[in-house]
Amino acid sequence: MSTQTFQNGQLVAVRDSLSQDWVLRVYDHASPEGQHFCCGLDRFSPPCWWNLVQPAEVAWPEVYFGRERHGR
Repeated sequence: MSTQTFQNGQLVAVRDSLSQDWVLRVYDHASPEGQHFCCGLDRFSPPCWWNLVQPAEVAWPEVYFGRERHGR
């Protein structure tokens, strides 16, 4: 489990347990136990718990295309 701190709405990469591929998700919250909950990019489905989470730019360095990370 990741010990990194993420912000609500941050783009993150989560590892799919079946395919072992990294998938793009939106960070939602952490439980008091430190479990990370993320939802899909459409944010229509409820957040799901993920075991392996990292910032999106770690999995895909070009994800921000040279723009500022927080979109300001």
